[in-house]
Amino acid sequence: MSPVRKTRISGQQNSVVLQKLKPDAPYTITLSSLCPDADGGLMMGRCKTKPLSTVRNYRVHDPATSTLNVRWDHVEGNPDHYKLFCAPTAGANPWEHELCCS
Repeated sequence: MSPVRKTRISGQQNSVVLQKLKPDAPYTITLSSLCPDADGGLMMGRCKTKPLSTVRNYRVHDPATSTLNVRWDHVEGNPDHYKLFCAPTAGANPWEHELCCS
């Protein structure tokens, strides 16, 4: 079992954001209350994180003689990089460019 992660919340708080989960992955969430003199009952539920988004609004604009400007909307899920593939339509070898997010 993984080590227990402790987060301090107020006694009136009734929500928390679970972070650093894997996309498109199922999870079982179990919650109980713990009091000094007794433990409360357990509540359990199953849920799933959303899959990584597909790039949207991809477009090429302002073509020049040797350059193309490529633009897209940032995807949900904070990707750490994008992969861009480019190949001449005439069939020459494609090349890949990895775009690292900072």
